[in-house]
Amino acid sequence: MKLQERYKWYYLETKPYFLLDIDERRKELFNLASLLAYAKKGMIYIRRRKSDYEFLGNHYTVYITNAFLQSLEDIKILDLTEEPKRYGIKELGRNYIITDSDTYARAFIAYAYSTAILEGALSVPNFTRVKPEMLEIAVKFSIINKDRMRNYISSIDSKLAKASRFGNIVAELEALKAQAAVLKKDFDEFGAEPLEFQAIYIIHTRTLQELETVTQELIPQLTEAGVLVEAPNSKSLQKQLYEFKAGFGKRYSSTISVAKLYPLAAANIIEEGGIFLGIDDTGAPIVINPFSRSNDRSNPHWIISGTTGAGKTTTTALIIDRMKKIYGENIYIFVIDPLANFNRFFEDEKDVFSIVWNYGEEMGLDPIALGREGGINLGDVTDFLVELYQIPGKLRGLMANYIEKSKSIKELMENIRNDSDNLSKEGLRNRNLEDLEAYLLNMTTNPDKLIYFGETPMELLKKRTIILGLKTNDNRHKRLAATLLILLAWAQINKLPRDMRKMIIIDEAHLLLIYPSIARIIAQIYKTARNLATGIITITQLVSDYTKNEYSKDIFQLADTKLILKQEDTATQDLKELARLSDEEIDYVLKSSTGQGILKTGSVKTFIQILLTEEEKAKWRAGV
Repeated sequence: MKLQERYKWYYLETKPYFLLDIDERRKELFNLASLLAYAKKGMIYIRRRKSDYEFLGNHYTVYITNAFLQSLEDIKILDLTEEPKRYGIKELGRNYIITDSDTYARAFIAYAYSTAILEGALSVPNFTRVKPEMLEIAVKFSIINKDRMRNYISSIDSKLAKASRFGNIVAELEALKAQAAVLKKDFDEFGAEPLEFQAIYIIHTRTLQELETVTQELIPQLTEAGVLVEAPNSKSLQKQLYEFKAGFGKRYSSTISVAKLYPLAAANIIEEGGIFLGIDDTGAPIVINPFSRSNDRSNPHWIISGTTGAGKTTTTALIIDRMKKIYGENIYIFVIDPLANFNRFFEDEKDVFSIVWNYGEEMGLDPIALGREGGINLGDVTDFLVELYQIPGKLRGLMANYIEKSKSIKELMENIRNDSDNLSKEGLRNRNLEDLEAYLLNMTTNPDKLIYFGETPMELLKKRTIILGLKTNDNRHKRLAATLLILLAWAQINKLPRDMRKMIIIDEAHLLLIYPSIARIIAQIYKTARNLATGIITITQLVSDYTKNEYSKDIFQLADTKLILKQEDTATQDLKELARLSDEEIDYVLKSSTGQGILKTGSVKTFIQILLTEEEKAKWRAGV
């Protein structure tokens, strides 16, 4: 009497396979092949099911992917679980099943595989016309005797030899020849184990019409990936496939070749205490907590990049709104807003301090005083003013010396003027000092003086979200004022408790990053902010905006979270070299729609579709 085999079930981890680099893909395939060999016999079972995700009282349709391994052998490195519960059969149709959950299900068997099969072929299907209620993938496998596999390969060789004598090698035999060559290589060069396997696909929908639509999408996608499937037109065969008890469709292969089918491609990014951003290409929710060390993230810094219409402004508004709702009294958010978009978005909210400075209004932003308050290197402040006022390099050292001795712009000017007057009284002249005074005269005579002098609002820290906006068409004025607002925000952050969460958001950062002195100041804040539990988000139009100088490149590299939305063709090279995207990923962001892009956070990379509620869309509809 044959003893009944006893299986155990384990959780399997999914990976965003198509966004991994080549080395990471190789590692995943090797690990899966090793797992198949160790398990000896069993099944890989994947279930992607429609679900509801609630965040801040709003409900979103998402798809949750779970993966399991049924194994004959004990697997110590995996977590045990119960056998996953599946829908039962209520009624059999000719080529479909009605389940006890009132879904219409159809089972497909893979009956042939291309010799040029795409890696991850079983994970390829992506449904755009109708999303299935549920998708099930099963790969049943059993390690077989090596002699049995040798006999199989020998039989292929015999068929080929016989056919060649009669000049009658048909396409089917050519495919067998190629398969035999691959198997020999797997066994001889890579030490793979021989196995027998069977791949089954099951789709679930709510109506028969939806079932036909999903079928029409599924078959061509799998065929293009190199897997030929069919749905038997038989009640009994459909039942056998649905119950994973079919005796047909089994093929000989190797652990390595079966691993290449990789049905485990899916992301799982739900971080505790995080912000719901949207979904990935499988429909899985993406929830990021920028202040946690999840997914090997070392800092809370971001870059967000997207061309006009890509959705970067609404995405940023979403991040601001959801952060302040999630973290409440445990976060300060500072927004530098050169176009006053966010002032408009949040103008009626009582927990937001919003101020907009129009061109010609006093701002009270003294770069020397703010630099000292925020611990910014005064040499960087010097370089900023030297670049802004086009002061010759030979005067840079002299100016730096005076800035070090001064507490404010007013004191700087007084010190220079007093020294110049004292020299005059002694009948002496210092032409460099005179030249420097002439250059700096612009600081106290042209409209810039209104930025430097006046009173800074004292109620900044009375609210937890502070939006500092500008209304000006003068780009130079915008550049100067925005930079000083960054210094103002940084100075305020240095007054707050170190362990309090803080975030600085800099909109239209591409207007600033082209200037090395400003990029250097922002990069310095990126480098030191983490020690103050502070994150920085810079928002630009293109990834190329981070290539303008060494400091802008530093900013890109320092951000552990990068959200790359739709880009222009001109950014292609920088997407490859700076962002290190593959050709397929570049093509995706060049063609993506509003709110679509690629999110890289720590060690994870995923496709993303930002999801807004209808209320949020109406509220922020003008800002894309």
